[in-house]
Amino acid sequence: MFVNHTVEWLVVENPLKPKMLSMLRGPLFSTKSDILLHFNLLDTPEFFWEYPEEEQKYLNVSKYLDITPRVELLTMKLSTINELHEMLAAEQNHKHSSFLEWIIIILITVEIVLFFVH
Repeated sequence: MFVNHTVEWLVVENPLKPKMLSMLRGPLFSTKSDILLHFNLLDTPEFFWEYPEEEQKYLNVSKYLDITPRVELLTMKLSTINELHEMLAAEQNHKHSSFLEWIIIILITVEIVLFFVH
């Protein structure tokens, strides 16, 4: 849901504001770290250390529910969104650098004009 909403929002509205991109990166990183680090969806729960005879049932249910491919798909979607954010941030940095270059060119031009006027 977050991934689809983010893609639609970036494609349709194309905000390209640094603060907005930073605000979107936080939830994206949080979601990705929750899936990969906190939920331990790909690990066998510690419960099965005490009851190893039940582990096969868990593995069968996990396989039936396609947990591994689903987690991999989520990871791929989140990585795609992250790449999109990085691309937009790079574009923003380029625009800011161009703006600064024009300011420097204008300042040098003003200094040259002042030099010849005096």
